[in-house]
Amino acid sequence: MYKLVIMSDYFSVMEAYRGIMSYTYNFKSITFEQQKGKKTINIDSPFIVVDEDRDIKTITKQEVIDFLLVKVLEDFSAECEKRILKGFYSLTKDAFYGFSTMDQMNFTQQLLLVSLDPSIESVEWKTEDKGILLHTKDEFINVCKEGEKHKRETIGKYWEIKDYLKRTIVEYSSMREIGSFDEEYQKVLAEQTPEETGEVQPQL
Repeated sequence: MYKLVIMSDYFSVMEAYRGIMSYTYNFKSITFEQQKGKKTINIDSPFIVVDEDRDIKTITKQEVIDFLLVKVLEDFSAECEKRILKGFYSLTKDAFYGFSTMDQMNFTQQLLLVSLDPSIESVEWKTEDKGILLHTKDEFINVCKEGEKHKRETIGKYWEIKDYLKRTIVEYSSMREIGSFDEEYQKVLAEQTPEETGEVQPQL
């Protein structure tokens, strides 16, 4: 069992809910389950979930900040993974490629075969928008590089956001501010590059 503790903007205890079995949140509200059922409350102040037997008077501001940091970064990490798995646009073949976990494994396996077997001159690969396309060896290698670039750039964006948030979360005193940060940078993370949308024009 856990205890949900709502803090003021100055990190003093305002309210506590006991007997929490599970909870979900979205920076605007928290839904938690107790033995008597589920309850949803609006929230605009910092909060923390601690063990049921924890003395709430001993909760420090740093504990609350660390707790919120973990929760926000979990949110960003999930969005980052979702963005990677969504797939990428390839300038090489002017097509969109799936990039699920299985797709990535298949890319890696096929790339290894292409690299090790000189007799392989072409590869057929299913795209999301143009069906099965025939690739020369060089084209397939380039598509694999584009997929890796898509993955690395997305992860790089997440790292930048993570580093910035670690340095500045102490400046946010309310869930409204943290939520605004989350919404702003979810948009940044979700922004598609021209390479992903296919809006880049190949150089002549």
